[in-house]
Amino acid sequence: MKADGVIARLRLPAPGGGPQPSALRFPDGAHFRVEIPSVENLRVFEAVLTAALEHEIVVNRVSQGSGAMLLSESELRELAALGASAGVEVSLFVGPREGYGVGAHARSNDGAGHAAQVRGMRGLSYAVEDIARAVEAGIRSFLIADHGLLTLVCDMQAAGELPVDCGWKISVAMAPSNPASLTVLERLGAGAGQLVGHDQSAALGERLDPEALRRVMGRYFDEMEAVIERHGGVVEKFIGDAVMAVWGTPTAREDDAERAVRAGLE
Repeated sequence: MKADGVIARLRLPAPGGGPQPSALRFPDGAHFRVEIPSVENLRVFEAVLTAALEHEIVVNRVSQGSGAMLLSESELRELAALGASAGVEVSLFVGPREGYGVGAHARSNDGAGHAAQVRGMRGLSYAVEDIARAVEAGIRSFLIADHGLLTLVCDMQAAGELPVDCGWKISVAMAPSNPASLTVLERLGAGAGQLVGHDQSAALGERLDPEALRRVMGRYFDEMEAVIERHGGVVEKFIGDAVMAVWGTPTAREDDAERAVRAGLE
């Protein structure tokens, strides 16, 4: 096949072969990292650290999906200080993104995939300023969902306008789903990423017929909903094989953050 030559030349994995075991390791010798997503504020971060200590789990990174722009300067500094003292990387999303705009495109079925991107030069400028503000508060890791923004911040880093120790993590919203795409993002300056299509349900979908998959996923959703409700949470929606749940509604509790963490651990 004609594709075989270019795949081999670029040292990409052969089709159908699956990923090969890697001899690469992180500086501490580990071959994987543990990240807790949706840590939206200091209170949730404190609950994560408490639960990690209780269960003897090493957490390497926490990430926040709403945006650094929604946190005050004091909140950003508190998150950065707690992360530094605990040895945990704090990675924040960048905004404002297209989903925050007044247009309906990002909220339509056809435009949903664009919601996390940065729209126009004004959007790019605002996103860069959002990063610069968080950097001044001590944050050094950011979640990027736009190729143009990644290009700009890496150029600023090379010019000495952003610290060299800033890290750029690729959001799943950018949808990298093959090794060639990841290679391009790495060349642009990305240091970490979230993959699309490598979850368990995607693998099941390749083996099961639609009805069988629906039954399996139905049982999975029922069990996840029971766990969430057992810890006082409410399921907001199901997205693919993901479950989005909220705590503090309709009644807020003092330990809502801890309840959310315990549900995740279970």
